[in-house]
Amino acid sequence: MTTSRPLPADLGSAFSCRQARSEGVSKHRLRRPDLDRPFHGARLVPVGPGAEDRDTDAGHSSGREVELRRLEALQSVLPAHAFFTSLTAAWLWEMPLPAGEPHQVHVGVPRECAPVDRPGVTSHRMQPHLISLANGSRLRALDRATTWAALAAEVPLDDLVAAADHLLWVPRDPRREGAAPLGTPLVSGRELADVLERGRWRGGSSAREALGLARDGSMSPPETHLRLLLHRNGLPEPELNANIFDGRGHRFNADAVFRSYRVYLEYQGNHHRSLQQQTADTDRAHTLRETGWEGIEVTASHLYRGPSALVRRVGEALARRGWTP
Repeated sequence: MTTSRPLPADLGSAFSCRQARSEGVSKHRLRRPDLDRPFHGARLVPVGPGAEDRDTDAGHSSGREVELRRLEALQSVLPAHAFFTSLTAAWLWEMPLPAGEPHQVHVGVPRECAPVDRPGVTSHRMQPHLISLANGSRLRALDRATTWAALAAEVPLDDLVAAADHLLWVPRDPRREGAAPLGTPLVSGRELADVLERGRWRGGSSAREALGLARDGSMSPPETHLRLLLHRNGLPEPELNANIFDGRGHRFNADAVFRSYRVYLEYQGNHHRSLQQQTADTDRAHTLRETGWEGIEVTASHLYRGPSALVRRVGEALARRGWTP
């Protein structure tokens, strides 16, 4: 079996054929089967055996790293003024995205430039004064705040609010009541507002509405969607991911807390499925019930398939505790 000639080290693992040819790599070498061809004119050195099954320290599958390298390969054949935008930039920043989005790469260019015409690429032309790229990023992409504004034309309102909640979330120690923040938000509300004030955005009215609905405290899209459902049906606004004290020295953290009425909601996400977590949830509900709290467990089925029944259930619980519409 013929061994492929090593590539120049400074090419990296994702490169354009033009770059390779300028480094003296032959056309024959670029056609060798040891190189992937994710996009016309681009080459990618495949990951090693089993790499796709390894997990990174951040808990993400190395499949994310494979996709990043694929985008690097695309970037190598894009014009220098092109950048990743919209859903692709949001994915790069790990913003929550609607489920079932098509695997399409979104690339932006300044308004005066020709759109990018490539299979698998959706091209966006933007006014130059709206464009703000991230500094020091591995890939050319809009910064977080600008990415969020660009999403307004692509996703429904509630998903745009969920993305804003993700950016505004401030990490805190749930074990300490009133504890100082452990960090700062990824983007401040003022930064998001400033981006919208740069000029006219597609979906700008939706973005302004979403910013008004965004809150610090939601830790997942379902928590945001639950809060918005209650808000739109006239229920009071809860505290988000707040601590509850049972009067016996026990401290509990709940997803949504109506403190004045001693009612709390807990969204049963995937982490609640383990036997250990289910036991802890049951013990907590029993302890809080004994001290006058009423808890409501919310599942994805309640939230997305039976929202009217869920609203009625929460409203009835609050009414029993003295709330009047």
